[in-house]
Amino acid sequence: MRSIILYYWARFTLWMWGWDIQGQLPPEVKKCIIVVAPHTAMGDFIIGRFSFWFLKIKVSFLIKKEAFTPTLGWLIKGSGGIPVDRSRAANVTSQVVRMIEESDRIAIVITPEATRDKVNQWKKGFYFLAQNANIPIVLGYIDYGRKKGGLGPVIYPSGDYAADMKIIKEFYRGMQAKHPERWDVESVK
Repeated sequence: MRSIILYYWARFTLWMWGWDIQGQLPPEVKKCIIVVAPHTAMGDFIIGRFSFWFLKIKVSFLIKKEAFTPTLGWLIKGSGGIPVDRSRAANVTSQVVRMIEESDRIAIVITPEATRDKVNQWKKGFYFLAQNANIPIVLGYIDYGRKKGGLGPVIYPSGDYAADMKIIKEFYRGMQAKHPERWDVESVK
C-alpha cells in the first residue's frame, strides 16, 4: 500500500513540476549500482527520490553518517539511506560489497561527483563497487535543460576504467545541471 501511495504522489508531483521520467531496470538486473549525474543541487536528491518512487524502484544510497541526526536520521533511513564513515573508505567498500552479496535484490544510488561543487575527478568507488560485487552500473540522469530524468544504459564493468568512462561520459554529454557552472562532463576523469 505504501509503495502505491508513493507512486501516485511522485507521479503527481513530477507532473506538477513538469518533469518527464523515463526508463526501467531490465528484468534480469536484480542488483546494481545506479550512478546519477549531474549532481549540483540539493534539489537533485528530491527529484531523484520522487523519480525512483515513480519508477517503482526501491533504492538505497550511501550518505555520510553525520547526516543521521536525531531530527532527520529516521527520514533518511526510511528513504533508503545507509550511513557511511567516509574516513574509512576501504572498510566501506568491503561492507557494501558484502551487503550486495547478501541481498537478493538491491539498487544502490551513487552520485560519483560526491559533492554539489564542480569537480574534475569523479570518485571511482561506484565503478570498483560494481566490479568487486560483479554487478552492472545503470546510468541515471537528471537533465534540467529538457526537464527529463530517469534511467539510461546498463554498463557491465570491463575492468578497463578509462574505456568504460568514455562510454559513461558520452551518455552524459549535453545534459544540463541545475547549476551548469558546476558541471562539465568533458573534464571528468
